Amino acid sequence: MIVVWHYDLDWNSNQIWNAPKEILPYLKEWLRIQRWAGISMIPSFILRENDEFTITQSSLTKMIGFLVDLIIEKNQSPMYTYFIPFEITKDPEFPNNFPIHLQCSDLILYLRPAELNYSFFSVLWNFLAQNSEIQSTHSNKLFFKQFNSLVTANLELNSISALGAQDTTNTLFKLTWSRDFHIVCKIFRIISKNPEIKMLKNLYYQGFRQIPQPIGCAGIELGTTSFPLLLFLEYINTTKDGGWYFWNDLNQQIESWKPRQQIHTVQLHKFGALLGKTIAEFHFYSSQISDSFFKPEPIKSADILKWKNLIKTYLQMTDTIVEEFFNKLNAEDKLISLKTNLITYLKADIWNALQNLLKIKIHQDLHLSQMLALQSSGQVFFYLIDFEGDPLLALEEKFQKDPIFRDLASIFSAFHYIKINCLIQYVKQKWNLTQEDFLKLYLNFSSFREKDKKNSDIEQLISFTKNWERLS
Repeated sequence: MIVVWHYDLDWNSNQIWNAPKEILPYLKEWLRIQRWAGISMIPSFILRENDEFTITQSSLTKMIGFLVDLIIEKNQSPMYTYFIPFEITKDPEFPNNFPIHLQCSDLILYLRPAELNYSFFSVLWNFLAQNSEIQSTHSNKLFFKQFNSLVTANLELNSISALGAQDTTNTLFKLTWSRDFHIVCKIFRIISKNPEIKMLKNLYYQGFRQIPQPIGCAGIELGTTSFPLLLFLEYINTTKDGGWYFWNDLNQQIESWKPRQQIHTVQLHKFGALLGKTIAEFHFYSSQISDSFFKPEPIKSADILKWKNLIKTYLQMTDTIVEEFFNKLNAEDKLISLKTNLITYLKADIWNALQNLLKIKIHQDLHLSQMLALQSSGQVFFYLIDFEGDPLLALEEKFQKDPIFRDLASIFSAFHYIKINCLIQYVKQKWNLTQEDFLKLYLNFSSFREKDKKNSDIEQLISFTKNWERLS
């Protein structure tokens, strides 16, 4: 059910119709509940127009692409600049499909996100087919670029469906056109430089096919810098992410598990080999890129020092959380041991072995949910997605080069998450064990452990799943 905000205005509708930026104050509550906006906890803010451009208009409907600055405090620089395409209409067939109603002195104007209207994507697609350029209100240039011959004009759009839970920093839509042609349109909501489009184009050009084929894009030039707004991609027809087959395998093995049972490795090794091959090929093709942004470089001693300092910084940032966790479990001795091991690791000679190896443009956020898994003709294929870089990194860091081990660490962590979550779910269901008590057993420092069959079975099951993780 759509939440509706109704606002009474003293203005005539033409005053807003002819000056669309006047709707911005009435978008605030709608914007607050959008996951990608990141402002649900901000009590007050100002929306200020940065620029706008007309996407399409008629006597009854117009669609405007707004670039909107989010101002937290007066006279401060914007926290974000959003891309918000919106539809304004005077006489809709279904008024309740519009979340914002502006009661003007003469009539009601109805507002909704433009992507809810088929015409929005149809117009954008035709712009892409013509490699169009549009002038904005403030004389900035909106441009469309197609990357291959898949873009043809005058296709009929048959359906639009949102992908995922719409809880990410961007929004994704599956577009189904005539001739059973499917694509994905990704809308970049926060205006920022972004390595994804360039990375996808480079990888696909080099011959890497385990990614969605990039079809085209739209962006805006603000001064001398271009920012992406839209990305059109091949649609990979699957609902499974990269972790699905591994999650399913471990759950099945746990359900049929008996003490002293061995891991069934046939399916696990099959999926693991395919995943490993995909990641290895990705890193190989990335190392072949000759683009000045992403061309490989040798690792230098300054890089190693920088990475060591970053690890120290991350440890300091998480120190309080880690201490609270171990103290809660009465495991201060384990905490001291962990910190000692980390300090030893940072001083290890193995770091010197990195020198003169290559640093390349890696994924940075490579975990199993950043993949799609597709089964075809009895074979499983893994497709890597979302090349925007680690969301926790600063902008300049998203374009940096790293050793491949950073991606591999993310993958190893993903198997650890699968194992832990499978175990927590199973021991709760079978033995009604709380998460806290399970963690005490799992980390092998339970102060309450009794030598009964239940705890013995749980410990054997933990050992079984640790072996599963190791064999993955």
